Amino acid sequence: MTDLRSALDKYLSMRKGLGYKYEHQTRRLADFIAFMEKRKARIITTKLAMEWATLPPDRHASWALRLSDVRGFARHVANFDPRTEVSPVGMLPGWKRAKPYVYSDAEIDALLAAALALPPADGLRRWTYHTLFGLIAVTGMRISEAMGLERDDVDLDAGVLTVRLTKFGKSRLVPLHPTTRPAECLAPDIPGDGWIGALTLSSPRSSPSPLFTLLPLIACWRYEPREHL
Repeated sequence: MTDLRSALDKYLSMRKGLGYKYEHQTRRLADFIAFMEKRKARIITTKLAMEWATLPPDRHASWALRLSDVRGFARHVANFDPRTEVSPVGMLPGWKRAKPYVYSDAEIDALLAAALALPPADGLRRWTYHTLFGLIAVTGMRISEAMGLERDDVDLDAGVLTVRLTKFGKSRLVPLHPTTRPAECLAPDIPGDGWIGALTLSSPRSSPSPLFTLLPLIACWRYEPREHL
């Protein structure tokens, strides 16, 4: 008789030992084990796997992914419990990635203008979104990468951004276009003092970059001294 929860612990330990993060799979498979325990089921069958995989009735896109998680776990369990059923591939339609929408220069300009119109007029909110959207447009970074940047990751002299621990735990360098130049902050209406640096990204339409869509952007960093307790 197989203890599925112990089997799951060993399976996850093995997968993570091979270098897989398995964060989402860990959560989903723990939910599957709870599902099996609630039904007092000790043997993984295709019927039970399908029932669990299709539990969210309004989330068809996740069904195949959930069934794939159970299939991998079932293959592991089948090594020491031959009664285990491994559901065949293709039982559920796979998730199809939507075709990405490419914003035009005019649409990005409008988005940046709208960001600067956000209230309050004397606050940092509008500059934060203006900077974030512009940085993504210029570099092609993922939003999580842009939001995760630290001050030490920005080298304006070399024109390079360092993106750390991104997808698959890797780090990479993101070059900035030569038209990107260090400058002093050009936004005198930004509130507060202590502004120590800025990044101005210009967009000469006569010589567009083959890598980046260059748009006007001012990204400022504010230094706020803090007391150490």
